[in-house]
Amino acid sequence: MCLATLALAACEDDSAKKSGGTTDAAATGGNLPPPVNLDLGMDALNVADARPLRDIEPDFPPEPDFPLPDLPIPDVPPPLTDLGVHMDFGEVMGPNCDPRLRAAACDPGFYCVHEAGRPEFVGHCAPGEGCTPGDPTTCPDPARPYCHLMGGATFCTEVGVNRENDDCVDREQIPQACAEGLVCSFSTCRQTCNPDMPTCAENWRCESYEGATAERFGICQPPACDWFTARGCEAGEKCAYSIRGDGQVVGSCLPLEGPGNGPDAPCGLAMGGDNCAVGLVCTGPPNSQRFCKVLCDTGGYQAPCPDGLRCVEALATANGPVRGLGICITNQ
Repeated sequence: MCLATLALAACEDDSAKKSGGTTDAAATGGNLPPPVNLDLGMDALNVADARPLRDIEPDFPPEPDFPLPDLPIPDVPPPLTDLGVHMDFGEVMGPNCDPRLRAAACDPGFYCVHEAGRPEFVGHCAPGEGCTPGDPTTCPDPARPYCHLMGGATFCTEVGVNRENDDCVDREQIPQACAEGLVCSFSTCRQTCNPDMPTCAENWRCESYEGATAERFGICQPPACDWFTARGCEAGEKCAYSIRGDGQVVGSCLPLEGPGNGPDAPCGLAMGGDNCAVGLVCTGPPNSQRFCKVLCDTGGYQAPCPDGLRCVEALATANGPVRGLGICITNQ
């Protein structure tokens, strides 16, 4: 199993506000921060350096096991399929929200509707229909038999065409319907599961999305441990995520000294690995001081960012971008 190091892309400095918060319009824009590379420092995992996705001319150092190809700048994906969700909010809209916070923008059962023609951080919370992804009995209308996930809400709509691991968010940042048995986690189409009767592949985990959506269902997650919580590891260990040669994200338990360092604390161990707390990773440019950063899931279902931060899916390996996993950045 050959692993390639993740790279943290440069993140833009945005203006935003969360539900009930205020926004300083003058704070929008600004200079992009310098790119940083994500380096787990795990000698045992045979990790190689990688560059941010937005580098114009990526330059990967040689790897003894296999040549690393140039990492191209990804194109913005086109709309993948019609949403097919029939919603009429009339004149009544819910509380203000920031659509960029995804499932964390509103209460469970609601999603953040972006206001057309307004800045990307301006939206209102709207209710879903309350169906359960993966359970066709909750969408009895034959014309709309598929339960679609959007933020913290669910809607009955037509079945989509997107297959497992396909991109499922269009250029307007609207999640699209997946094929039967799959759901869009605001990144790619993933297999649904029932936390009470898991049907995931061997060694995979069924992670419940009930807390973020108010619906009893889950998503099958990769094998080994949970890098957000260290579930599956022994006491005194943390779960570090890594990328297999086939691009699959997996977890690996590593020793952790004490509780570990908190967000933005200096980190890095001479013998490899990192000394960041559970749910954090040690990142920074090669041969420079590194710092602990908070991990998050792109859709905000498992590990939404703390207040004032938002999740950016900006990690990459030689195999391409890492989907469904991101780093929390300042949400200004």
